[in-house]
Amino acid sequence: MALSTRAQLEWMRASGCSPERIAEFERKFKLAKWFFVQGCCNLLGALKWLAFRAVNLFKIIGMPPVTRQGLFKWATKSTLLACEI
Repeated sequence: MALSTRAQLEWMRASGCSPERIAEFERKFKLAKWFFVQGCCNLLGALKWLAFRAVNLFKIIGMPPVTRQGLFKWATKSTLLACEI
């Protein structure tokens, strides 16, 4: 578990959040980390791309970044927006 996630959980416990909310945060974290994993030779990225394209046939959704280059571009844009004055 990432250091920032552990710190967030400690803060939630110290501030008196309900156990249900803490469990929901832990569940979301476990699912969210798979969003960024690329796998060996980008195999997981390719599988995620196929899955999102299949879902896109039935429901219009935005395509999340699934390649290392796409993740870098997404992180760069997010950081630039956060730093904007």
